[in-house]
Order: sequence, then C-alpha cells, then structure tokens
Amino acid sequence: MIFFDDEMKNTAREYANDHEKTNLPFGMLCVNHHYLLGGKSPSVFYVAACVELIILAFNILDDYQDQDNHQPPWMQDPAGQSLTVETAFLLLAMSKLNGLLGSQKNNLPFQLIVDQINRSVHGQFADIRNMPLKEKEYIEVIKRKSGALCALACLCGAMLAGNTIDIRLIGDYAAKIGIYAQLENDLQDVLHLGEKNDLIRKKWTLATMYLAHHPSRIGKAVASYFENRLPLDRLLAIQSLEAWIQSSGVILYTNVLIETEKIKAKNIVDKLSVDKTIKRQIKSFVDGIHAKADISEET
Repeated sequence: MIFFDDEMKNTAREYANDHEKTNLPFGMLCVNHHYLLGGKSPSVFYVAACVELIILAFNILDDYQDQDNHQPPWMQDPAGQSLTVETAFLLLAMSKLNGLLGSQKNNLPFQLIVDQINRSVHGQFADIRNMPLKEKEYIEVIKRKSGALCALACLCGAMLAGNTIDIRLIGDYAAKIGIYAQLENDLQDVLHLGEKNDLIRKKWTLATMYLAHHPSRIGKAVASYFENRLPLDRLLAIQSLEAWIQSSGVILYTNVLIETEKIKAKNIVDKLSVDKTIKRQIKSFVDGIHAKADISEET
C-alpha cells in the first residue's frame, strides 16, 4: 500500500513528523530486542518504523476518543480525515511487516502481529468505557491495551532475529513492561493538577480509584466528584488538594504494583532459552525502563 493522493501523503508526513518528537520508544523496544537476541538484520529499522506507524495509528484514535490532548496536528482536523489517515497508517504498517517478516515459512509472524493489535483494540474498547474496576480487572485492561503494543514491538524484533522458540515468553514479559509503564503514567497523571490530570478528567485508573476510596475527608470529596455530586470548582477549592494527593499513599501503592510487575517480568526472562549473559542484559533492560522516558504515555 502507498499514499497516492498528494494531500493525504502530505498530511501523513505531517503526522509522522509530529510523532517523531516522542523519541520513538516502541521502535527502540523492537531494535533493542532484535540486538539483545542476537539479531543483525539491516531491516530492523524498517520493522521498527512499521511498529511506530502502528503506535501512531493508536495514538490518533486514542486522542480522538479521550479528547484530552488538542495539540497534535491530527486533532486540528474538524472534518475527521485524520481517522482515514490513521486507518491508512495501520494498513501500511501491517502490509510492510508482512513482507519484512515474511521470510518465515509459515504465517506465524503476521498472525502474532494481528493478535497483538486485536488485543490492544479490545483493551482500548474496555478502557474507553471508563468504569471503576477491581485491581486485577484494571491490570488486565492495561495488559491488553498497553501491554499488547509493547509485546508487538518486542516480538517483531525477536522474530526478525529468528527467535521463534521463546515467542510466548517474550510476549509475556513484554506485556508486563506495558503494564508497569502504564501504571507509572497513571501515577504521574494524578500527582499534579492540570488539564491532563486524570482525577480532574474523572478518568478511572488504579491511582484515581485509590484516591476515591481514601477514608479521609478529601477522599470522600473526590468520590463525590466522581459521582457528579460535587462540582469541579468546589473540588479545586479544597485547600492543599495537590499536597494531599502526593501524601495520600498513592505513590507507595502504585510503586509496589510497578515493582511486582517488574519482578514477574524478570522471572519470565529466566525461562528464556538463551544464555545467562543475554538474560542478564534483558533483565537490566527491563529494570531500566521508565514510563516517561521510555514508553510514551500516549498509549
């Protein structure tokens, strides 16, 4: 597939240039896993570019659904043509990946790509409902939404390196990376009051659920706000609201969950059929990932 309409091509280029400002963390997940698993293919950067096109497609869709980020160029399109470009990005990436990973003698690579995209779509569908969930239920949602995209990136790098033996394990620990990166993003998105604060937006995450169930007076006010019984101006009028959020225990609670997912990820790495040196390198890589620096909050 190619862009044969000049206006559409120019629009796509504008979106891609804006997306490049994210430092392309999912593409780097792909590249790093390719090299960590012994790959040396010159095609790895083409595969990584396709991964980032898929991420860009999901970012466009996510921004349209959340309506919480009006800065990107695709949010400046009142006619909705951005969603057409989003679809084109997805189709282009999948077509190119099928060719780049098509040296395998079966359809495993392409099927895995489709499976991860399907998982993320279902996670996005569940997330947009914006309902309070139990801890395990919420983690399952972000495992699908964010975890599947991390798995997609890591699996593409691994498959290009020729590692199909450990596909299931790689997908499992990569999903854990997506989980704890999203948890870290959720935490950051409640700590400081502003337009994108999840509490103000009434966005249900584990962090906001923790605050809404807090037994304190302010916690009860937060619950009333989420239940539409307290207007935003009265919530913001609460003295030291931001200081209360930061001292409420939500930081400790979320960090415990993050470390738990990291430990689970590294335990899975131990099961890989690679030597101990590579396992140590992958574990160090897993340990070093931080959401804001490495996995874009756009997912």
